[in-house]
Amino acid sequence: MGLRIDRRLLAPKLFYLLYYGGMAALTPFLALHYQSVGLGGAQIGVLLGLRPLVRLLGGPFWAAVADVSRRHKALLLVSLALYLLSVVGISQATTFVTLITSGLAMAFFAAPVDALVDSAVLGMLGDRSDAYGQQRLWGAVGWGLVAPLVGHLAETHGTQWHFYGFYVLIALAIPVSSRLEMAGMGRRVAFWRGLGSMARNRWWTLFLFTTFLAGLGRSASTGFMNLHLDALGASRALIGVFATVGGLSEIPTFFYSGALLRRWGARTLVLLSLGGSLAILLGFGWITTPALLVPMQLFHGPQFAALYVAGVYYAGKAAPPGMEATTRALYGAVGALAMTLGGFVGGYLYDAVGALALFRLAALVVAVATVFYLVTNRSRTEPDHP
Repeated sequence: MGLRIDRRLLAPKLFYLLYYGGMAALTPFLALHYQSVGLGGAQIGVLLGLRPLVRLLGGPFWAAVADVSRRHKALLLVSLALYLLSVVGISQATTFVTLITSGLAMAFFAAPVDALVDSAVLGMLGDRSDAYGQQRLWGAVGWGLVAPLVGHLAETHGTQWHFYGFYVLIALAIPVSSRLEMAGMGRRVAFWRGLGSMARNRWWTLFLFTTFLAGLGRSASTGFMNLHLDALGASRALIGVFATVGGLSEIPTFFYSGALLRRWGARTLVLLSLGGSLAILLGFGWITTPALLVPMQLFHGPQFAALYVAGVYYAGKAAPPGMEATTRALYGAVGALAMTLGGFVGGYLYDAVGALALFRLAALVVAVATVFYLVTNRSRTEPDHP
């Protein structure tokens, strides 16, 4: 019996591979790029906080526009193209002001991409939504393959290769995105009525607050991990390997996400994510040998992928009809708010108390988020669709 391949689902897999591969070429190294043009820790913190701040506002705005106008595909194509052009601006900027301007444009045009694509993929899966993780894992594959390759090229041929890798992969992702099926993404409900329905959903609000609290701890530190590795003497190639281990560690969680949800439920996946975050932050808070920090990235898979899957699950349960993209964008906005505040605070603490103290304080915040979720969400019964 031959292996059956659903050709309709090749486009989502390829898009995730290219899009997250493009992000892997650039995102882990942006802080190092900012440092190379002469910026300090506080300025880098501001720039790292810009993207989630704009996403906080832009993500729900663009997703709401898409849900109301039903022009999801057109918005996705335009946002990807302008996202690419804005990164060209970052590569040419040499002052703090021009980097802020380009960074704002990059964040604004990247804001709707995740929510639009995830909503489209879940729509294409229909009743097979538990297979979402098997599509999304290709983003982890792209990240894991590209990060060390571009890190090596940047080490041997110059840091501009971070930008070259991004340009090529995002340019390839744009035509692939046109193959995603977005027509008729659900019937509509009155927009403000739908927002009210989400606000009254206890499962959803508790999950969002936990995401915010844990995100404060994670975001105050993750933007500075590569700077810390660089300060410890790690090469660009080793930093690329660090990103690769993290990306590839997501694959098992994404692949088995449907089975994990059925067996354990979203609540346990959230706790698994929080545990992974604590392990990474505690490791960075006490280990000072770069090579020994690489295995700590094995915890990144449970940390990131488990929370991502739980977020998609809870968003799907909370979404009123016709507001799927908006609901997922609101989830992204909560994380963006945490990343913004965490990035600003992290930049200040990085300069004031140093990297090790920053990671230890961040671990404490994640521990508080874990206790909050355990106390407020004791039921193992998962929510039904509203």
